[in-house]
Amino acid sequence: MKNVFRGLSAKLALALLAVGTMTSCYEKEELDKTPAPTPEPAKYYIQGNVLDVENGQALNAKVTVAGQAVTVTNGYYKTEVAADTEIQVVADLDGYFTSTKTVYLPKTDAGSVSIATVDFALVGVNSQITAPENNTPANVQQAAEVAKASESILSGIFAEAGFTLTDDAIEVDANGNVVVTAAKIVEKEVGGDYTFDVPLMSGFSSTVSPADTKALTVGQIWLSSAEKALGMLYGMKGAFKEHTFSGVKGAAINSLTIKAYYKARALTFDGKDGVVLYQEKVRATVTYEDHDSHDGHDYHDVHDSHDFVNPGAGGGSSAGE
Repeated sequence: MKNVFRGLSAKLALALLAVGTMTSCYEKEELDKTPAPTPEPAKYYIQGNVLDVENGQALNAKVTVAGQAVTVTNGYYKTEVAADTEIQVVADLDGYFTSTKTVYLPKTDAGSVSIATVDFALVGVNSQITAPENNTPANVQQAAEVAKASESILSGIFAEAGFTLTDDAIEVDANGNVVVTAAKIVEKEVGGDYTFDVPLMSGFSSTVSPADTKALTVGQIWLSSAEKALGMLYGMKGAFKEHTFSGVKGAAINSLTIKAYYKARALTFDGKDGVVLYQEKVRATVTYEDHDSHDGHDYHDVHDSHDFVNPGAGGGSSAGE
């Protein structure tokens, strides 16, 4: 009897073990059919603060990340970017030197977030400006130097108004002033008035150039000091003022000539010398061609000339002779 129960118990135990084994296989099969959760792609951000280097004040500067403008609130910005590439971040604000930084975010695992902090402490242009140690009219050699450095700028501005400069169009007089002559052919018959644009230029050019770098350079400080001393901005630009001549009835205008007069000044800041050039006035002259009915010959005659004083060419309070 004992052996019978022992055999029965063994069989029952095997049956229970088999049932348990089948259940486990069934449950495992059900789990295998459930897809594993997929993590979201990694996210990458650049964030930071823009502050004044001297007082720590938050600055709502213009910030661009990889060339795209981002929102800046109370000096703080944050934006999503792509990974595995060098990203240039630029902070720019009027009255401060522009600052540029480069950051690289390597790729990371899915489901994670990578944030790079790029802070800026901007330097105000007035923070290192000094008074000029020298601010005098340039001599002939200095004027020739700044005229040569400004040649492409002047040519471009005059070309914008339709004027052409010849090879010898830029001259330096005995007083160290620069005179630029530009002309354009009109060949237009007028029954009365003739309207054209007078190129009045603002700002100044210089023999000193800002270096193409994110670091604050001696050249940048020099130009900022010159801006303050002259009361005008670095970078000569054309501003065209419309003017009307009272034309001669029945005459044909042959050409329009511009003589632009520029002041050249020698400046020294912290021992560094440079020369600036800015427009003082412009003289516009119309030449017209008419037919003399008595002798049948053409003649050229200067019909009218007007002077235009550039209102933006004062040279600042410290630019006295």
